[in-house]
Amino acid sequence: MLNRSLPLALVFILGSCSAKDETTQPKMPAPPNEAPSIDASAATPEPSAPTPDASEPTASVTELKATVASVQLQEDCPDAVVPASPASRAAPATPARRAPSFAPGPMPCIQSRIQIAFRAVASSEVRVSIKAARLLSKDGTTLSDIAIRAPSLWRKNGYTSWDEVVAAGTTTQASYKITPPDWRKVEAALGKTSFGQTFLFEIAIDVGGKTLTIRSNPFTRQQPTAIPT
Repeated sequence: MLNRSLPLALVFILGSCSAKDETTQPKMPAPPNEAPSIDASAATPEPSAPTPDASEPTASVTELKATVASVQLQEDCPDAVVPASPASRAAPATPARRAPSFAPGPMPCIQSRIQIAFRAVASSEVRVSIKAARLLSKDGTTLSDIAIRAPSLWRKNGYTSWDEVVAAGTTTQASYKITPPDWRKVEAALGKTSFGQTFLFEIAIDVGGKTLTIRSNPFTRQQPTAIPT
């Protein structure tokens, strides 16, 4: 009895060892899979083009400041004619001296003018042009359109023509000839004389396709003054 059971026990022990060996053998690593997919929700977004900051400066009429410096409302004189060369002119005769007189006589023509100070605050030059000029009553009512011409700058010996370009960061004192309004129409609109009345000038300036409108300080039309001759 005892002799028969020994081989069976031995077989069982060997089988158990064999099974144990199979379970303890190291497994080969699995072959690498394809590159792992990336969750789109966790991916870092690609940088987009920067959005312009609303606070960045943009081109506008604020690149130019303009102020009416003075208004001289007198007459509309003929534009000067280029004088002949000195060689072709005869020496003027010396007039005889005479005592001053207050009798009525021819008076020199005093050209009406408006002077405007332009300041370019931009980083480049600014080109300007006058679009319109108007005479206003003291309450802002338009009384007449004003013809404006001949932009110029004052030099040592007088006015010289100006191309209406203001250099960057500079102030330009410019002068324009103006044609006075038809005072009869102005007085008809006012219902009274224009002398001693308060007026304003309004100027529309083109600056790079945009309009800058400025006004003068109030001024009055004075009676003409007799000049001794």
